[in-house]
Amino acid sequence: MAAIIVAEAAAWLLRPSGVLDPVAVEPASILSGEEIARAEDYRSGQRLLFVGGVAAQGVLLVLLIGGRPAAVRRVLERAGERPLLGG
Repeated sequence: MAAIIVAEAAAWLLRPSGVLDPVAVEPASILSGEEIARAEDYRSGQRLLFVGGVAAQGVLLVLLIGGRPAAVRRVLERAGERPLLGG
C-alpha cells in the first residue's frame, strides 16, 4: 500500500505544470503519398481487428452470463477442487 501512495505522490508532484498547445502539422508535409496510403490501409485493418475482438468478447460475455456452458462449469469446478497453494 505504501508503494501505491508513494507512486501517486510522485505522479502528482512530477506532473506538467501547464498544458502545451498542439502544433498543426499537415501529414503531407512530412510523409509521402505512398506512406499516407499505407498508414490508412493499416488503420482500416486495425479497426477491423478491434471490432472483431470486441464482438468476440461480447459473445463470450453473453454466453457466460446466460448460463455457464457445461465445459466452462467443469473447468471452474476442477479449479475449485485444487486451489493454488501459497495464495
